[in-house]
Amino acid sequence: MKLRAPEEQSVNSEEEQRVAFRDKIDVHMMGNVMYYVLTKKWLFEGLTTEEATSRMAKGRRSKIPKDILASKDPADQAVIKAIAMCWTHESENRPAAREVSDLLRVALETILGTPHLGVVRVSIPPLPKDYSYSDSDFYVNLGGTL
Repeated sequence: MKLRAPEEQSVNSEEEQRVAFRDKIDVHMMGNVMYYVLTKKWLFEGLTTEEATSRMAKGRRSKIPKDILASKDPADQAVIKAIAMCWTHESENRPAAREVSDLLRVALETILGTPHLGVVRVSIPPLPKDYSYSDSDFYVNLGGTL
């Protein structure tokens, strides 16, 4: 539940579920992925599912660490802005994935000084061999128990 979009948190009926599951949920998840890549932290790390669900229902999200927020790196700032776009609470106001992609592409073009890059493919380097997850949220987020 910690990884789900706000509109998925309170789905009660089959009709509500049908309405709730649309492309904007994928955009919200894209923000979750960017959050982890940027911070190397899980969403609502250290909180129970109930605590996380309650915070999300109130429009709150996991905090981006102060050192990253204060970064002067334009790439960091572009990703922070993209995460904020993806985490727009009301799904009808959440941008389409293309809008987020366009923001990141323009930021990359600006950073590189190269207009009109076209299609950009990126890869994330592997984590160091001695890297360990910061807590057990990974398993809990996948529905496991400890």
